[in-house]
Amino acid sequence: MTSPIPDGSYPIREFARLTGVNPATLRAWERRYGIIHPLRTPKGHRFFSDDHIRQVKRILYWLEQGYPVRHVGLLLNNDASDANRSADAGGIPHSHWLEQQQAVMDTLLAITPKRLDELWCNAFSTYPVAVYYQFCLAPVLDRLRSGSEHPMLLRMMEQLLQRKLYSMFYQQQRMASPPILLMATNQPEGELDILIRACAIGAAGLRVEYLGPNLNPTDLSLAADALQATHTWVHFMPQEKSCELRWQRYLNQSERMHILTGTPPDHNGGRPNMHRLQPPLSMQIQHYILNTGRVTHE
Repeated sequence: MTSPIPDGSYPIREFARLTGVNPATLRAWERRYGIIHPLRTPKGHRFFSDDHIRQVKRILYWLEQGYPVRHVGLLLNNDASDANRSADAGGIPHSHWLEQQQAVMDTLLAITPKRLDELWCNAFSTYPVAVYYQFCLAPVLDRLRSGSEHPMLLRMMEQLLQRKLYSMFYQQQRMASPPILLMATNQPEGELDILIRACAIGAAGLRVEYLGPNLNPTDLSLAADALQATHTWVHFMPQEKSCELRWQRYLNQSERMHILTGTPPDHNGGRPNMHRLQPPLSMQIQHYILNTGRVTHE
């Protein structure tokens, strides 16, 4: 399909130089997978815009996470509603995630921790960490927390998953190098949420430090200074008013770059060093790696 070629567009070889993706790969992404759509002149020559550069960065993010190219089309359009509808051909349909959720539930009900660990090992080597958590593990945890199953199953899953994520996190960080992202949560109940984010970011080769749950603002500031953390990511859970006021003062006074997720207290949100990221989880991770983490680490 031909379109007017706006000024500032790039022919395919210049675009390949800018993005590091060779022309043959760009053509395959267009023809075989439909994940990029260049502009075309009447003679069929391909041209690309700055929007295409941003799209290629997103494609490369998912590929770096180990996701097969045939699934990238789904992930590029991933939002909250995508979890409830089937993907296009070549993507991952909702029914697939239902099967994955049931596999976890069946293993929990059989009370076989070793088999559960094997299931998660395979899943984390197949899917990006954030995607598997968002579409499989989080729905299972929500089901268990609803009280429809035995409370022991929830405790078992939380403890085993926490142990698994700690193990993954330490393995990832053995080869990572500064600069440092310090991650924290204000409540013990937020530990799984912050660990999954730490592992998802660590999987991209970025350096992360996590010093346990329930840090108060003073502890977090001291740790960030000692570690010389470039960024701080705080995942907030609901808290008492007195604690909320302490965090509010901290966020209004700190000059360090912060990523905020969950339910952060009201603060001067217009400050350029405070970045609040909205769900879904996979988009939070992608936003950090592409727009913050990569810039910091290059």
